[in-house]
Amino acid sequence: MSQRLGPSNMRRFHSFPKILMTLVGIVSVFLLLSSQINNGVNWKINPNDTEFASEIFLELLPYSASLALEQPNGPVIHFLEGYGHTTYSNRMLCAIESACVANPNSSVIVHMKSTKLLWTPEIVQLLDAFINLRVVTLDQEELFKKSPLKTWYEQRRWQQSSWPVSHFNDAVRWLILYHYGGVYMDTDSISIRPLTPPSFAALNFVGLESNQWLGAGVIGLATSHHWLPRLALESIANNFQPQEWGAMGPKLLTKVVSERCGLVMPYTGSSKCSDLTLLPREAFYNIPWWRYQRFVNPDRNHILSSKLLGNKSVYVVHIWNHLTQSISVPLNAPPTAIYRGDPETNRIPRTKEFPRPDSSGKTPSNLAHEEKFYSVLAVIAKNVCPITVDLAKYYL
Repeated sequence: MSQRLGPSNMRRFHSFPKILMTLVGIVSVFLLLSSQINNGVNWKINPNDTEFASEIFLELLPYSASLALEQPNGPVIHFLEGYGHTTYSNRMLCAIESACVANPNSSVIVHMKSTKLLWTPEIVQLLDAFINLRVVTLDQEELFKKSPLKTWYEQRRWQQSSWPVSHFNDAVRWLILYHYGGVYMDTDSISIRPLTPPSFAALNFVGLESNQWLGAGVIGLATSHHWLPRLALESIANNFQPQEWGAMGPKLLTKVVSERCGLVMPYTGSSKCSDLTLLPREAFYNIPWWRYQRFVNPDRNHILSSKLLGNKSVYVVHIWNHLTQSISVPLNAPPTAIYRGDPETNRIPRTKEFPRPDSSGKTPSNLAHEEKFYSVLAVIAKNVCPITVDLAKYYL
């Protein structure tokens, strides 16, 4: 079941339920949905549309159309769901919720490749809780045809790539910043502290991912058409490398900033650009990708999670979802395994020390000290995205 959201009822996304109740024929469906929410029904994440043909899908407007209805509060925080799903995983929901909590005076915009949004209990609660949250569909034609990637798009150059979806989404990241400015965040970036004024002073910023590379998972620009996305897009148009996975992310960002600002890597702290702040690694990439296991392994006495939550230099934790997504993180129990490498081949069961969840997902509380071993991701999520944690119940 699909309902079109037109200009008259797009004014505030958080008030969707009230708007829907005014539409003829929707009242009974909404009441049914409300009863399901109250009964604690959890729907599948990232479903095929055919699985939910009888459920409610809301048709989304492009960002440009939503701007005509209501201007967002800036600087805007942008997320991208670029895989065509109609809803979000629990970790993506946590990233979105934490950004809304940390930046209450800024609008949080979720750009979706899909044209519709599945009306789940999670979406209902987040849109109702946060007036600063808005969901829009990605207007690909608008973004590409008014940019340096017009020809690249018309020739469908990304289809030459070994990773076409990833490279296409990398291009969209730069286009969002080029056209709109604001703060772009990957959907595996969980906010700890504000990235917007007045608490956060930097207007144009990137963060070091290591001593060799700048990270492309969090980028902030005060204005549209800044030189950084413009130069990045021109580089993609002229020097696209379809066989290199990270060519349009950290490598491209580091190249563009190094040439413009005279950076020397390993970074020495010197930059010729007064209009771009380079933040240290702990700002966004406090746990490097080659140590991603620290997010999902037991965190004895919450030592690491307390450091991340308590360190004022930490603004975001980037959880490297391409490495951690296959690992289910218990929210109310210690992990049942530790990871020292590939999640599939280097997993060490911890059944002797930690109780294993039963078929319902519940973990027996027969160890008085078990809470001291919750994972870093579980502890952080409980602090920054409580609505998502409450709805997810057992696993993130």
